[in-house]
Parts: sequence; C-alpha cells; structure tokens
Amino acid sequence: MKHVGFTLAEVLITLGIIGVISALTLPSLLNDTQGAQVGPKLGKAVSMFEQANQALLTDNNVDSISSVYDVHSSGRIFNYGEDLSDYLKISPYRGIAYNSGSDAGFSGVTFKSSDGLSWQSKDGTLYFINFWNDTKQNVPPHKQNIGAVYIDINGNSAPNLSGTDIFAFRLRDDGSLIPAGSRELDENNNWASLCANDSVPQAYNACAGSIFENNMKVMYKMR
Repeated sequence: MKHVGFTLAEVLITLGIIGVISALTLPSLLNDTQGAQVGPKLGKAVSMFEQANQALLTDNNVDSISSVYDVHSSGRIFNYGEDLSDYLKISPYRGIAYNSGSDAGFSGVTFKSSDGLSWQSKDGTLYFINFWNDTKQNVPPHKQNIGAVYIDINGNSAPNLSGTDIFAFRLRDDGSLIPAGSRELDENNNWASLCANDSVPQAYNACAGSIFENNMKVMYKMR
C-alpha cells in the first residue's frame, strides 16, 4: 500500500516559508494592534483632563486658570494639581523616575515623585504639568498658552517613549489641551511634515497632532 505524506525536507521548507512570512508581517501587525489602542486611551485621558479643568473653573466662577493661579510661577503648580485632583482623581506620582526622551528639537520631561509636576490617576495614566509663559499677539487672553502637559497613557511601564505612550500638549488658559504638532499651534512646522503618515517621524513629540487630526488613529510608524 502506498503511504501519502510529506517528507522531512518538504516540512522544513514549508516551515521556513512560514517563518519568513511571519518575520515580514508580524512587526506590521504588532504596530497596527498597538496603534489601535493608543487613540482611545489618549482621547480618554485628554477628555478627562479637560472636563476636570472646566469643572474647576466653573466652581471658581472664572473662565481662565490664570485667574486663580500664578501661571508665571512654577511653585504654584502643586496648588493647581491639588485642586485639580478633586475633579480628575489624581494624586502625586510616587513611582520610579524616568525620562520621556527628546527628539528633533523637542526637549523631554522627567516624571518623578514629589516634584509637584507629576500626577497619576487611578487608572495609571500619568500627567506631567508645568506652567510657562507663551504669550501670543492677537489671541484672546483665555486662549493663551500657559503651560505644557505630557501624558503617559500606560504609566511608568515600558517603553516610555514620545509618540508611543507619551504625548505632548500645550495647556491653554481655558483649561483645554492642544496637541503638539497640530496645525493650530504652527501652520508651517506641524505633524504633516514632522510625523507624516506611513513614515518614520522626524519628531515623535509632534505625533499627538497627527493622532488628533487623523480621527484618533495612529497613521505614522511607531517605535
């Protein structure tokens, strides 16, 4: 009787082909899976932050953060964070210090305990908040940029890289966040060139703008 089957050589060749195909497609698949989770997490973190600011301003009967806090003094950050914690449910970060890194002219930030700048929510999201003066002409007072906010959507877990799990924003006086790299911040030097679709970004720190202007989807190649 004739036996039907595969020779060892045929099996090894088939496995080799499968291995090559997997090596070519797996990185793209992992990138797509990881990217699909980033948008919703980041959108939720930003929405909660903005809603907390609106509640804080409403309870103080003002329309701007600078009406309550000295935004030109970094020493007032803790006061702001403490008050915001009543609405955002955040507390001072107590974990291990780590840096977000920097790229293409964007400076990184360090999340560390007891610095008055780093705050963590109950779901693990980390917020780094800092005030600085960025007064612009022909911009209403409550729309002025008064600081920066960096959001790490998975806490201090790896990889801790800008554009992957850490995203930069400008904090406006009305409590809203503007993604770094958005056209609203810079018409000429924005995500379209710094974090272009289907390419490796020139500056990952500008990729927050890409996500928010691409329907909360990651269109660039993540690290």
